[in-house]
Amino acid sequence: MSEKTNPRRLQPESLYQARRFDHNYRLYRDAGFCGLDAAHAADGHSIGFTHVAPIRGCCKGKTVPESHAGEKDIERWVAGGDLLD
Repeated sequence: MSEKTNPRRLQPESLYQARRFDHNYRLYRDAGFCGLDAAHAADGHSIGFTHVAPIRGCCKGKTVPESHAGEKDIERWVAGGDLLD
């Protein structure tokens, strides 16, 4: 295999990581996000929003759950802004 792989990405997620994902996913679903964008938001909190797919049109501009308001990059991700600036 000629490509370098990140060994951290090859490890299975822990029970704690799975529970955090489920918790964040439910927060975004309760806030009115579609399932796909709720999953991307939950992933964004664990791996960073520059590494997840851009938000889709149906959820762009929605209100971020209060517990995550003000966190780095989440407001720009929900607004549909480019996070690579």
